[in-house]
Amino acid sequence: MPNPSAVLVTGASGYVGAHLIAHLTTRGYQVHALARRADASADREGVRFFRYRMGEGPDPRAFANVQAVVHAAANTLGEADTSDETERRAAEDLLDIAERFAVARFIYVSSLAARADGSRYGRLKWRIERDVLRRGGYVVRPGLVYGGEPGRGLFGLLDQFAATSPCIPAFVPAPHIHPIHIDDLCQAMVRLVGDGAGTDTGARTFAVAQQESVSLNAFMRRLAWHRHRRHPISIPVPSPFVMLATALAKAIPLASRQLVERLDGFAQLGVRRERLLTQCEELAVVPRPLADGLATGGARRNLLDEGLALTTYAAGRRLRPVALRRYARAIERSAAKHVLSRPLDLRPIYLACPRLLRLLDARSPILRRQSPQRLELGRRLPLAVALAETDPQVAPAFHWRAGSALPALTALVLHFVCDVLLQVFSALSRTSQWMRRKSS
Repeated sequence: MPNPSAVLVTGASGYVGAHLIAHLTTRGYQVHALARRADASADREGVRFFRYRMGEGPDPRAFANVQAVVHAAANTLGEADTSDETERRAAEDLLDIAERFAVARFIYVSSLAARADGSRYGRLKWRIERDVLRRGGYVVRPGLVYGGEPGRGLFGLLDQFAATSPCIPAFVPAPHIHPIHIDDLCQAMVRLVGDGAGTDTGARTFAVAQQESVSLNAFMRRLAWHRHRRHPISIPVPSPFVMLATALAKAIPLASRQLVERLDGFAQLGVRRERLLTQCEELAVVPRPLADGLATGGARRNLLDEGLALTTYAAGRRLRPVALRRYARAIERSAAKHVLSRPLDLRPIYLACPRLLRLLDARSPILRRQSPQRLELGRRLPLAVALAETDPQVAPAFHWRAGSALPALTALVLHFVCDVLLQVFSALSRTSQWMRRKSS
């Protein structure tokens, strides 16, 4: 049912703003979109555009019949003509006009980096938050926003790097982030705009992100694989080198402001795995798993990739696409039996090289302990074996044939050698993880 009131969104041409407008119009809201480059020709059904630039007063007509303002505009390009004071003053002007038009709710899109002792970017966000909260507004603090069309934000920069670079840095120790999918973030803000979900508890600041952190190294590897089907080489880079580069960039007067901000924000990231207290539950949002959010086809695409890896591991060769679709349907139907039906969170290396699944196989003598993922993998492998046995080209390999003793013995020796090599690899991997935890 169409909503008679409108929602004003600043930064309408930005990464967050454009996705938020799509969510609002889908739910029947009229949107007044404020963007740097906008005119009447950009108007479409449910959306009316107004030209807006920080440092210039917004058009008062944009506030007519507006029930909520979502201030998502920010200086993400490092323009020399947009200072910190200009950005803060722009937020104050929006607050003043919203009060004049009796707008019911003012929502500021901030960042998890906002704090009084943070980076320049974090300190700016923290000061604007104080102004918004003092005037009765609400603050949304998203984590690293990803998914959808990358746009020009930080995710766009990371996505372009993962899509084109032959290698990616593996920082030691690795900084950790709390990601949130763009659709989950927009869903939370639509809830906050519509019925004020969560405000009955007196909350004014909402952290919207995954509770468990993930290393930036793992995020980049998954981004390269799930979105671009690439497995670039990881090159170890000591994090102290980045700290030194940050100090040098700050000392050079002609250094790019955007570069300094990126390096400074990187230096503020923690290197320890931590759990974040979020308000997603109050906003009725369940952040989706990282693998599902990064995959262009969602959970179904991940199930097909998982089926390809498991059936290739079981059969020793790729099966026909029909077998993969059968695998995905079988896992999806298991939801009715209260069995885990979402894709396993397998690392990209296992999907790219299915033979390495020997490290996770519950029947493998390499394992010293069992985990929920390995146990679930042990339940899914028989399905992969059954599908392999139904393939006419693979089925003969599962049956004993007269005179095949020598080939069978040769295959057994090769499997034994592979197991020994994988055991050495597993031991080196555990040693490396132990050293990283000790160093952090």
